[in-house]
Amino acid sequence: MLSVIGRRSVFGAVMVALIALAGCGSEQANMPSLGAPASKGKIKTQSLKSALSGTLVYASNESAVYVLSYPKGSLVQTLTGFVDAQNICSDADGNVWIPEGNYNQSGYEGTIVEYAHGGASSIATLNESDYPESCAVDSTGNLAVANQDGTVAIFHGANGVPKYYPYGELGGLYSASFDSKGDLFLTGYIATRLVGTEWLQKGHSTLDSFTLHPHMYPHVGLAWDGKHLVVAAHTSDINRYSIIGGQGIRVGSLSLSVCCMGHFAIHGSAMAITDAGYNRVQYFAYPKGGSPTKTITLSSSGIAISVAPTH
Repeated sequence: MLSVIGRRSVFGAVMVALIALAGCGSEQANMPSLGAPASKGKIKTQSLKSALSGTLVYASNESAVYVLSYPKGSLVQTLTGFVDAQNICSDADGNVWIPEGNYNQSGYEGTIVEYAHGGASSIATLNESDYPESCAVDSTGNLAVANQDGTVAIFHGANGVPKYYPYGELGGLYSASFDSKGDLFLTGYIATRLVGTEWLQKGHSTLDSFTLHPHMYPHVGLAWDGKHLVVAAHTSDINRYSIIGGQGIRVGSLSLSVCCMGHFAIHGSAMAITDAGYNRVQYFAYPKGGSPTKTITLSSSGIAISVAPTH
């Protein structure tokens, strides 16, 4: 097993390689045509009060998490005080969970901080002994944390002490998402410049490899759209899969006018992504795709959509 620092280095190397493969370097000629987005430019501010009753997009950038309105894309507020905020997630009540890793003299540790929809202060903090990379919440409120060392921690009811599931074939995890049945799907690296998929079936005790058909090595992000597993197939394409017989069968594809897609989130017809190549957050109409409906100049690595609670 790699050391924690070693895994961190490999993770960084894989991400750099993926961006390089996407052609998102300094040579403008290598970048795909982005077309004319509906809106782009510097980020604008919007009052918290006017945005609380609507949908919000949370974008993490290590030391801060930016809260944006949807569909306008205005800055509502900025959550600060983080050391290394990773890919974030939200639950059915609009609560947002922010995983954060930290190294210290005794090793490393992780915290997962919860914020209510539009909240300025945290309402809960969970702790674990691994370095969290991403998270997901199922329909019953169980919180899964995908760790950088390839393990998964499940907090029952998003409380207490987690149950750990040892790492499977993937050397480190990038993203996580539950389906409607409570099965957890994961992406992570299997070798330099290669990304694979795993799953933790509900009621099982081990992480197993998960096959996508036609066979492909996915990119970084994945999400559940309510019916299909949605996986980034390339830096500007995503595939939709039905889960049939313990494997993903492709039922559709979607192209986006984006340079270097990283993590993404989907809720209904709303889709938000991080574009690492141009340091921006973009909104798209799902499953239409095509050109973005909104472009916000903002460097971020993680993304989540939070819908205002109805009760």
